[in-house]
Amino acid sequence: MEDEELACLKKIEDEMEKSRHFQEDSLRIILKGKKGLEQERNLRYLQLQLQDSVFFLEIQDESELSWNREEAMKEKSLKGEFLRVLAAADNLSKEEREEIIALGMGLLQGGEL
Repeated sequence: MEDEELACLKKIEDEMEKSRHFQEDSLRIILKGKKGLEQERNLRYLQLQLQDSVFFLEIQDESELSWNREEAMKEKSLKGEFLRVLAAADNLSKEEREEIIALGMGLLQGGEL
């Protein structure tokens, strides 16, 4: 498990402890902030670690991608080609493009859909 995911889990657990939630509570956690291309969060891991703390748990990742577009697109790699193809796709909204990039980068790093 990456240090960033463990830090995220620790921060969530700290906030849950402060809020004095109960086992029968429903909880929605929304992750915000910025993350780089290589920083895909493992929501399934977070869900598994926290699900026994409450009756119902939903985790949403609304983090924004923060990356050097020009540098990443210059890379002579599958990642660079993937980003160049997406940049040329003018039929996608910014939100759709960022979601596809996040999913694609996760898959290129060996993640699952």
